[in-house]
Amino acid sequence: LGYVREAFWRMLSPTARAALAPGVERTLQAGWARPAPATLRRTFTATFRNVVTTPAGVELLDRLWRSPAEAGAPDVSEADAIAIACELAVRREPDADEVLGTQRSRIADPGRRARLDFVAPALSPRTDERARFFASLADRANRTREPWVIEAAGWLHHPLRADASLGFIEPSLDLLEELQRTGDIFLPKRWLDATL
Repeated sequence: LGYVREAFWRMLSPTARAALAPGVERTLQAGWARPAPATLRRTFTATFRNVVTTPAGVELLDRLWRSPAEAGAPDVSEADAIAIACELAVRREPDADEVLGTQRSRIADPGRRARLDFVAPALSPRTDERARFFASLADRANRTREPWVIEAAGWLHHPLRADASLGFIEPSLDLLEELQRTGDIFLPKRWLDATL
């Protein structure tokens, strides 16, 4: 399923992706609906939420977020619900603020709430807000939680926002030496993976 995600986003043109998406989504939905261990069913659900692009698939993702039982999916943990809300924010930009606000109000764990608060500007439907957030990452103090930074960079450069994120690529590369000097040994590679 990891290969499915990689191939779907990195190896297919947008035209090929659109042609294959309905079949991929049906296969993944069938994977979570079949009798299987819950962990396997959750893995199919996680892959579905990552690659869903069709209107029907996004509608199903919304139902999965709002009421997993009605969508026929396995139990959705708090972490899964947050991930689904983030995916919906990218796919339904006009509803992004409402989705993220609703999800934030559902989060019991303060650490998860803080993480969502950190990445939310990267999920914003407003390009100027995403640009301000990206610029804030030049300040080392805003990069103390490196996993959060990488997650946010991934949302800034999500394939569905490829055109809008082109302006972030050169400044991301300019920041690479700074990240190498001030961050974890693995941060530069993770930064490049999220960016490119």
